[in-house]
Amino acid sequence: MEANIKSMLKSIIIGDVILAVLICAFSLVVKSSYVVIALLGLLVAALNFTANSILTDFVYIKKKKCDKIFLLIGGIIRVAIICVIAIILCKINKFYIIAYIVGFTAQYISIIIYGLKVKNA
Repeated sequence: MEANIKSMLKSIIIGDVILAVLICAFSLVVKSSYVVIALLGLLVAALNFTANSILTDFVYIKKKKCDKIFLLIGGIIRVAIICVIAIILCKINKFYIIAYIVGFTAQYISIIIYGLKVKNA
């Protein structure tokens, strides 16, 4: 994996850890039963982003032409896993889906901060 991709993943994961602490603090104030679900959403988003970065690096940086189908298959599998988790949570408690989505979308904060940091560097 390229050094800049490793650096990007490291920065975003550090941001995700900081967000996890903030989500815990906020969720404990609002409704403590949602802490684990929100953290699950953030964890799934981080794993999804990491898997996508590794797969994209493998296909485009390593110039594997025949492996571009892996991007499609990998994308479908990642979306399916995300949806299955959401469906299971929704069946358990319909409000868990909100906490899951909040945790999942919270990772975009780390990505945006990383992008702004790179832009200003």
